[in-house]
Amino acid sequence: MVLADRKRADIALFEFKKSKEILDVYFEEAPIATISWDLNFNVLKWNKSAVALFGYTASEAIGKNCLDLTVPKGLEDEALSLFKGLLKQKGITNNVNDTLTKNGDIRVCHWYNTILKNNDGETTGVISTVEDITEKRKIHNEVLKNQHLLQQAQKLSEVYFIDISLYSNEIILDNEFVKMSGMPVKDYYTSQELLKNLIYPQDRIRLLKAFNKATKDKCKLAIDVRVVFANDSIRWINILANVLEDENVNKKSFVGTFIDITDRKNELLKLQEDDKRLNLSIDIAKIGFVDWDFKSDVVKVSGKTRQIFDLDKKQEIFQSNDIISKLHPNDIFKVRRALNLTKTEKNHTI
Repeated sequence: MVLADRKRADIALFEFKKSKEILDVYFEEAPIATISWDLNFNVLKWNKSAVALFGYTASEAIGKNCLDLTVPKGLEDEALSLFKGLLKQKGITNNVNDTLTKNGDIRVCHWYNTILKNNDGETTGVISTVEDITEKRKIHNEVLKNQHLLQQAQKLSEVYFIDISLYSNEIILDNEFVKMSGMPVKDYYTSQELLKNLIYPQDRIRLLKAFNKATKDKCKLAIDVRVVFANDSIRWINILANVLEDENVNKKSFVGTFIDITDRKNELLKLQEDDKRLNLSIDIAKIGFVDWDFKSDVVKVSGKTRQIFDLDKKQEIFQSNDIISKLHPNDIFKVRRALNLTKTEKNHTI
C-alpha cells in the first residue's frame, strides 16, 4: 500500500514537473512580451519577446522594479497607483499606457494583466502580456483625423452618400444628412419610408420613374428632387448613382452621392421665371429681341424676331449670317459697322 501511494506520488510529481516545463517553455517562447512580477513589482520572469520589445536582457531585467524599467519619467506616481490597484483586482485586467524602453523610446503598449492567487484567495503576483500598439495607434489616429476632415469637407460641400439595394428594399443614407433632415437614425430605410417621410409629394412619381428607368436600362441614376425636413423646410438635392454589383456577397446596388443644390436650383428657377416674364413682356410689346454671343457667333432670338426675319420656327440657335442675310442690301454695311462698334464696347445684346 505504501509503495503504491509512493508510486502515485512520483507519477503526480513527474506530471507536475512535466507541466511546469511545458509552461516554462511556452512562457519563454510566447510571441508576445510576457513578464511575471512579484507583489513588490519586481521582475521574476522576462521572456524573449520582452527582450525584443523593451531592449533589456532577462539578466538585466530580473530582480529590477517595473517602475525603473518600463515607466517614463513623470509617470511614476500614476503607474504605482495603477499597479497597486491591480493587486486588488481579480482575473484579467487591461490598460493602455506609454511605456519606456531601454534606449529611451516611448512606445504605446496594451497591457493584459492576469492576477495570480493561491488556494486561499491571496494575491501572489501578476503575469503581464504586453503588445506594442504604437503603429496601430498612429494608424487609428490618422483614420480618425481623416474621418474628421471628411466630415468637415462634407459639411462644407454638402455632399452625402447613398446606397440603394436592388435585391432588398433597403436604402442606406449618410448619417450626417439624416441628422440634418430630422429623421430617426437607422441602419437602413425602406423606399416606402423615404418616399413618405422625406421626398416632396410632387416629386415622388418622378423619382420612381427615373429609378425604374435607370434600373431597366442599367444606366446612371441622375435626378433633382425636393426633400422635406422635419422642420418643414424644403431642400433640393441632386442624386448621382451608378449600379455597383458585388458577386462575392450577392449584392447589387445603386451607389453614389447626392448634393444639396437648393441655392443653385432656386437661382436657376428664378432666372427661368425672369426669362419667361421677359419673353412675355417682349411679346406684349410686339418687339423683337436678339441675344448675340460674339465669341461663338451664336444668336438667340425671341418669337417676334423669328416672325420679323422669317426664321425657322423649329430652330433654337442661329448664326450671324442667318440674321444679316435677311436685311436689305443697302442696310447690311450699316448693320455690320454697328456690330463692330458693339463688339468694341463689349455689349453683347442688340
